[in-house]
Amino acid sequence: MRIPSFSFNGLASVFIFPILIIIFSFSLNSSPDFAQIKTFIDKYSYFYVPVAIIISVLSSSLNSVASSVISREGKLVSELKSLPVSYKDIFISKFIHVSEITFMGTFFSTLVLGFLLKLNIFEIIMIIIIGFINSSFLNVLQMLVDVSRPKLTWDNPQKAMKQNLNVAISIPIVFGYSFILGFLGFILINSVNQWIISILFMVFGVFGFYFIYRLLIVAFKKFVDKDISFIS
Repeated sequence: MRIPSFSFNGLASVFIFPILIIIFSFSLNSSPDFAQIKTFIDKYSYFYVPVAIIISVLSSSLNSVASSVISREGKLVSELKSLPVSYKDIFISKFIHVSEITFMGTFFSTLVLGFLLKLNIFEIIMIIIIGFINSSFLNVLQMLVDVSRPKLTWDNPQKAMKQNLNVAISIPIVFGYSFILGFLGFILINSVNQWIISILFMVFGVFGFYFIYRLLIVAFKKFVDKDISFIS
């Protein structure tokens, strides 16, 4: 990438949640003050998979990469004009980059949770798949926000991410969606098992991704066309 700090910011966030989970786990086992919390967690072992999915979604979606996908180009966005590729190719390259960072967050957080909660391999695979689907939905939603109103004028790389209103908007979007999933699981916990709840999470993610993805493609094309005509 042209600006190394962008890559560092994206990668750093991938490991924050797993590390926090490990620290929290050590606190539960080393301090008697957390005994009640540990007992509460053990009590809901039959709900581990949906909870792990929500945690993996949070872990992989709060990286600011998707919500600054165009803003990070800054004034160099004019380079899009000289690329001998279609807007779809530009979009796909950016989507793949965002998805790579997201998948790493999903993967590492799920491995940590799988080890700490003693999940089996099937549960781990399902958490990774469903978590990544929902994170992909949040990715395209955050990308849509940034494509619609990118912050292209900045003299410091940090302004593209840490002082970008689009990044600030994405934070309540991620937490809000995670809260919705958690609330859905809470009201269904006594009615259905964790696998039905997890499948519902997947359905929400698939439909949300499909709907927003179509809007994002249109918005991305409009942005590229508008930007090229403006520069020329």
